Amino acid sequence: SSGAASSSLGLAVGTNSTDNGMLLRGMANIGYDPGGDNGCALYLETPGSASSTIPSTAGHVSRVVAWNYGSDTIYFNPDNSWILLA
Repeated sequence: SSGAASSSLGLAVGTNSTDNGMLLRGMANIGYDPGGDNGCALYLETPGSASSTIPSTAGHVSRVVAWNYGSDTIYFNPDNSWILLA
């Protein structure tokens, strides 16, 4: 939803965010290839995932949430700005 996508974001560090904590900014291995070249921006896709594909669906939010570093590694650093697509 646009409300959740425009709010503060965090990345669960383990399988239980209460026990393992949340990453607010930093390097993380996400366990899958989000696509794109190393160094490219990654966009919020669906809850819990990021992609190099720029969202284009009306009513969805476009927001950079990380940068691809290759080998399933990202620099998680959600941008403070976001765009509600018309």
